[in-house]
Parts: sequence; structure tokens; C-alpha cells
Amino acid sequence: MSGVVLGMLFLAAPTSSGAEEPACTASVHGRVVDASTGEALVRARVRIDDVTEAETDAQGRYRIDAVCPGRHVLRAQRADYQRRASSIEVPASPAASVEVTMILDPHQVTALSDVVVEAPSLATSDTRSTGTLSGEALERTRGRHLADAVAEVPGVTVLRSGGTAKPIVRGQSGSRVLVIFDGVRHEGQDWGLNHGTEIDPFAADTITVVKGAAGVRYGADAIAGVVLVEPPPLLDAPGVRADLQLIGAWNGRRGTVAGRVDAAPSWLPGLSVRLDGNFSRGRALETPEYPLDNTGIEEWNLGVRAGYKRETWRLELSFSRLDQRAGLFTGIRNESPGDFFAQLERDRPLGEARFTTDADVERPFQDIVHDRWTARTVFDIDNAGDLELTYAYQENRRLEFDIVREAVTGPQFDFTLRTHSVDAIFEQRAVELAEGLKLRGLVGGTLQFQENVFQGLPLIPNYRSLYGGIFVIERLEWTDFDLEAGARFDVVDRETFLSAGAFGRHVNRQTLSPDECEDRGGPVACADQFRAASFTVGGIWRVTDWLTSKLDLSTASRIPTIDEQFINGNAVSFPVLAIGDPSLRAETSWSTTATLLAETEWLSLELAAYGSFIQDFIYLSPELTDSGQLAVDVTIQGAFPRFSYRDVDAVFYGAEAAGTLRWQKLELGFSGSIVRARDVENDAFLVFIPPDRAQASLTWRLPEWRTLGLDSYVAVNGTYVARQNRFDAQADFTTPPNDYFLLGAEIGATLDIEPYRVRFGLDGSNLLDKRYRDYTSLLRYFADEPGLQIILRVGFTFEPQASL
Repeated sequence: MSGVVLGMLFLAAPTSSGAEEPACTASVHGRVVDASTGEALVRARVRIDDVTEAETDAQGRYRIDAVCPGRHVLRAQRADYQRRASSIEVPASPAASVEVTMILDPHQVTALSDVVVEAPSLATSDTRSTGTLSGEALERTRGRHLADAVAEVPGVTVLRSGGTAKPIVRGQSGSRVLVIFDGVRHEGQDWGLNHGTEIDPFAADTITVVKGAAGVRYGADAIAGVVLVEPPPLLDAPGVRADLQLIGAWNGRRGTVAGRVDAAPSWLPGLSVRLDGNFSRGRALETPEYPLDNTGIEEWNLGVRAGYKRETWRLELSFSRLDQRAGLFTGIRNESPGDFFAQLERDRPLGEARFTTDADVERPFQDIVHDRWTARTVFDIDNAGDLELTYAYQENRRLEFDIVREAVTGPQFDFTLRTHSVDAIFEQRAVELAEGLKLRGLVGGTLQFQENVFQGLPLIPNYRSLYGGIFVIERLEWTDFDLEAGARFDVVDRETFLSAGAFGRHVNRQTLSPDECEDRGGPVACADQFRAASFTVGGIWRVTDWLTSKLDLSTASRIPTIDEQFINGNAVSFPVLAIGDPSLRAETSWSTTATLLAETEWLSLELAAYGSFIQDFIYLSPELTDSGQLAVDVTIQGAFPRFSYRDVDAVFYGAEAAGTLRWQKLELGFSGSIVRARDVENDAFLVFIPPDRAQASLTWRLPEWRTLGLDSYVAVNGTYVARQNRFDAQADFTTPPNDYFLLGAEIGATLDIEPYRVRFGLDGSNLLDKRYRDYTSLLRYFADEPGLQIILRVGFTFEPQASL
């Protein structure tokens, strides 16, 4: 940050003047690059004297015209890099041209719990609180679930169920947290507790978590937040780049090999192609005292991408496939209600003597194949802005196999979800309205058709839906202050096809009236139309060169999902008997977030506080019998607790903090979060709300061996999770588990030997092999969480100077 301090001194220095002001005809141009890799930085903001601004293009280039002669301060910044300031002298000669290359250092990293996350980024482009994983920080999460990596961002935790995981953002999960990959909303069967996100984590180059309601930009569902996963950009210059990663995990004996090759031929400028893929296989995970039977996994991913770029337009085509077979923990099954309640009192799962760590995946298990086709084109419309058009087709095929008699060989549940989507976005370039005042904006629309085809035991009905949405966001930018406002409107037409039996059960529960749907001589068709509006206003105040504050106010309406309305039964990956309510309407939230960010040479700090009131919050909770006991139903698959969807008025509020203290080669990282949630209608606590947690780490960066190109570090970290004392005893099956502390450590090194880069990492989590159960894990009713884990990572990058 010494550049920032120098920039402040230069700012105070007087500029040259004379009796007559010389003409402001000079230009300042150059590139913004990464200090460690020399790679171009896209969308970095470059300012002269905090007045005139430009943004770098795909090659990291910028240009600022109409610059006056004299001394100026040139500043460059990007959310995931430290700001840099430099003094420049512009000569008085006519049409002078000054070229300056700005070299930015990435934010220092902080070892937090199991993975390392970049200490808080100054994401000054978003009025909401954000957290970013990229570069070295993301590299050091390879081999873990995508949700586990994301969960190191303060305010984000994990909803677990055996070997799968999904993110919880500020106490909310599932359909309230959107996942967007490569600019396209991910569409899968995300209603199941064992349904993870079908995205290849090795395909990610940057992961950004937008915390808080982001419905205007990303869709009405984004009440809690958005996880943005971006692949690495294709090569923009002729050449070849190859990357190979080998990963081994001790717990579960899981091995992974991943590779990616990028090429851009010199004989056809503008063309770039990529081929990437990986394979992973692992045994069942183990707690400190017994295995989690049948939690092995086998997965492979394949991706192909090609792009062609000209001066004013570019085209990109891509295809990816995820193919996964994942076993489900056998200990969640019970034959009777008595067995279920007896299990809650036990210290170990029933039948654990028979549990094994075999690599073979047996029933119950799930087979998932997710295909994604994407076509995108971007046009540079003169000086007006960029128009981006994207078409995507996704097909999600999920087969779930339960434990049945040997004569049955096929799946018990067969889901196929097909989604066609078209997105159009126009990004307006900054327009100067007055001296020191600019206007920039974003206008877009989405059209989506979705079809679900289901076969098997009663659970989720077939349906078709047509969804459309439009939005507009405008931002006024002053020197030290930005003001943003936006609005969005969405419409969903959905037609659901119920069997006669499912329709009758809803009529008996009085969630549907007999004349509400149309009997077509086979399935009963129920038509629904939903409308949702979202609004936001927010501001960013750059108080000083090192201090920034942000405030966001928003309201959004979320449309109920198909499972919230019509689920009726239980599945292998959904070990409760759930009942939907077709009468549910859209829920509406009113939210606010205040964020304070500080960045100095020795301190990075982010503080955030938030609150949200959600009217008609759709809530999955246990049902009670007439005697006040928790209801458990017995089906042909076993005994399962009965849950149902209902709407309540709820309030969520909390606070987050994260930071890094730096002294020479030492870095002390810290973070913490609290979240509170209540059903204000019934004056009760909500279930599965994450308990308070705190994390701390100490990292020592060893002296660099520049002659060998060696950069290395050693880190130790700890995580404390408190007991959840705010719970409703009548809405849960058992009391929350005790608090726990987990110890971790990590060492890593990078060796640069042209044209190779070798990366090495060894990290351990739960080093004390402590037995514990997590409140936000469904596994807590049946078994402990996995014990000691050690992961070894070795990566090779090959980038020769010669071009094709």
C-alpha cells in the first residue's frame, strides 16, 4: 500500500500553473497487470486525480484523453487487488502521450479454517457486501466441495447431508441462494437435502458471493444472495497454456486428476479454444470412531470451449458435462418410529458395526448427469456500450436408487429437467453529465422455458413453466460517491400435472379445492401465474483513500418453487416425508445492509450488519400430531419424520466481520459471523439457522528465493462454532449439538522455472480428530461429522513462449 501513501502525498502537492492555462490535449494510456504473473487485468478502474476514469479492456489496456499538462496522481484498482497510486508528469507539448503500466499486487491471503480465502476485497463496484475467491486463494481450495470453499466467506456456512453440501448465506439456503455459472443461472433439482450443486469446481477461475437481496440484477429468487462462478478467460494472444493438477485426500482415500489445455493459433488471429476435464473417485468418509457407510463417490467432468474475437464483436461457444455417482449414508434409514426416536438418543448410529469404507457405491445412491450448452455473442456498439446475447440449454438427469429387493434393478426415482434460456444485457458506457459526474447503466431481460419429467414413486409432479423478466439499473458516479437504483419485474406461468391420487390428497388436506384444477382424463392440470417485483437503491461513499462505506436497501418477491407447492412423499436424497402446499403465494422481503471497508498497508477490514423482514416466508418445518408430538410416518421405504411447507412472517438479522493484520512476513487473519432468525408470527425461533462462529489464522510467508523462483508459506488456523441456544424445542427432533473447536494447518510453495510453474500444497483439517456434530447438518440426527482430513495438492503449469 506504499503506492497509496505516496499517492496521497502527491495529491497534496501543487500542480504547475501559469498566467495562461495550456490546452488539455494530452492522453495517458497503458496497461494494468498482475504483479506476480504479469497477466492483464480486465475491468480494472484507472483514475487521474480521482476525477477522470477509464476501465481496462480484455488486454488490460486503458486510455484517458483530454488530460491537462502538469503533475497528476494516477490510481488503479480492482476489487481483488490492492490499490496503486503513481505520480506522473504530463508535458505541455501539443497532443502529448504518456504511457504508464500499473502493476497491482493481489490482496494478501488469510488462512481460515480448512481453506484460504483472500482477505476482504474492496468490492467497490457493488453496493452490497461481497466476498471473492480467486487466484492462489481459489487454487488452495481444490479437492473440496464448492460449498466448503464458498463457506469461508464470512456470513456463509454449509448445509450438509452426508457427503454433499450446499451454501447457506446469512441463514438462508436452497432456492433463495442463486448459483450462476458463466453468466447462466444453474438449473437442477435443488430441492433435495442431498442435492449438491452440479458444477465442476475445477472450471472456476473466480467465485464471488453477493450477500443480501440481489433480485434486481439476477432474478427474484435471489433473496439471500448469489454465488457467481466464472471460468477463466480464453487466451487473448497466440500461444499455448497447459495445466495439470493431482490431488489426494486421506479421509475417504479420494484421488483426483484434472487438466486443462488452452490454445490460440497465430495463423487465425482471434480464435481461441480450450479442453478441460477431471476424474475423481473416493471411498466412504470416516468419523473419528466409525465409517459413514456408503458415502463414496465417483465423478468425471468434461468441458469444451471455443471463442472468436474481432475488433467490435466476439462469439463464444461452450459445452460441459458432469457425471456423478454418489452413495448415500445408510445410517439415515429406520424401520419404525421407535427406531427413529431411539436413534436420537444414541451416541453412535444403529448398525455401525456393519459399516465399511468400501469404494464401491451401493444402494442407496444417486446418479446425476448435467449437460450445459452455451452460445454467447457480444457486440461493441460504437461508444454507447456492449450488447451481450446468451442462449443456454441445460439438461439435468437424476436417478435415485433406494434399497429394494434384488429382483428390482432400476431406479425408484427418475427426474429429467430441461431448461432453455435467453438473456440479453446492454451495458451502457459511462456518460459524463457534468464535470465530475457520470452515469452508467445496465438494462436486460430473460426468457426461460422449463420442463420437468418425472417417473417413479410419488414425489414431484411433471410441470412446464415459462418465465420472463426485465430489469434496469442506473448508477450516478461522483468523485467520492456513487448512487445506484434499479428495478425488475418477473412473470412465471406454470402448469403442473398431478396424478389423481396426488390431487385427491391435496383436496383432503384442503390445500386445493376440487374445482381448482382441470381433469384431462389422465393427469389433473393445475395452472398458476405469479408476478414478482424487485427494487433496490444503494450508495458507496469513498470516505478517504483507505476507507469505504456502502449502504443497500432492497425489496424483492420470490415465487414458490414446485417442491414447496406440490412435493408429496420422500426420496432417497430427501430423508423426510415432505408435503407441499399449492396455495402458497410469493414471499416478499425488505432488506438493508450496511458495510464498512478499510484497506491500509497493515490492515484489511470488512464490517457488515444486515436485517431482513420476509412476509409469507415459505418454511419447511416438522409437523406435530394432535397430542403435540413430532409426527413420524411409516412407508414402504421405512420410518420418516413428516415435514410440511407453510408460510410465516420472519425476520433475519446479523453481523459479519473479517480482516487481516500484516507485519513483515506475518499475517493474522480473523473473521466471525452471527445470524438471528425468528418466526415473528408465532414468536418462535426458526430451525437450521447457523450458530455463531469465529475463525482465526496465522500465516508466515517464508523469505523468497528469487534465484529459484520459490515462494512459500506456513499457516495454522482454528475455527470455533458455538452451540445453537436459540431453537424451538417443539419444532425439532432433538436439542442442538454442543459447541466445538477445529484445528487446522497448511504449508504450500510455488516454484517458477520458465516455462513451468510447479505448485505444492499440504493442508490438514480437524487435526485433533475431534468428534463433533454440526447444527446445520442433517447428519447430526444420526452420526458424527468426518474426522481428520489431510489433502495433498500438486499442480503443474506449462506456458511456452513460442506460438502455434
